[in-house]
Amino acid sequence: MQNHSGIRKCADAVLMKNEYVGGRVSQLTGECYGLPHAWGMNQTYESGYAYFKKEFVQDNFEPARKVVKSEPVLWAIPGVLHTGAQLDLVITDASKIVEIVLTETHEGFTNRSNTLTMRRRGQVIHVTENVIYTDGIFRPQPLGKYFLTPETSKEMYKISFQSQSDAVKILFDDKDVTVETTETFKPLRFIEKRQIYVSRSDTEGDPVSVHRYQFRAN
Repeated sequence: MQNHSGIRKCADAVLMKNEYVGGRVSQLTGECYGLPHAWGMNQTYESGYAYFKKEFVQDNFEPARKVVKSEPVLWAIPGVLHTGAQLDLVITDASKIVEIVLTETHEGFTNRSNTLTMRRRGQVIHVTENVIYTDGIFRPQPLGKYFLTPETSKEMYKISFQSQSDAVKILFDDKDVTVETTETFKPLRFIEKRQIYVSRSDTEGDPVSVHRYQFRAN
């Protein structure tokens, strides 16, 4: 964060709005501006402004937010998933049946977005992608990836997505579940994901609750 008398006040205001990944303050007028995801993807700096970007954002839900069918718990990712960035969520999932989706949209869900979907059923997680090609047709990728989570009786756990230079790690309570696979997990356009949500495709078992979303920059 650069030095300017009004930058702390500006940062506090921008921190409250997840649609901004950073901000800048005019050194002449002191006016505060939020900077969108597009700026975070290709950061440029103009003279006459002091700049900052979000390094760490955590949203805790007290009480935890329940996930019910057709009503996912959404969170706008407040930064860009550059190499080294990490996205965490803490959930209670007694039935071990849950779906976590990352999209390129920022408000609501739309089939016009490339998506990364992780479904957990017991110890197994299945990760798939839906991709829109240049002809505008929305197609699932032909093959998904299967990973095993550690055996546990815990109902509350953390799932993390960690951006690598040419791949993505998925961590279950900080244990890398992708490490033993023969192929590197390389989802398309992961850096462009702007929203995450937790949903359920059925009403079986105990309810799922979201306790925390967290973003940490590289």
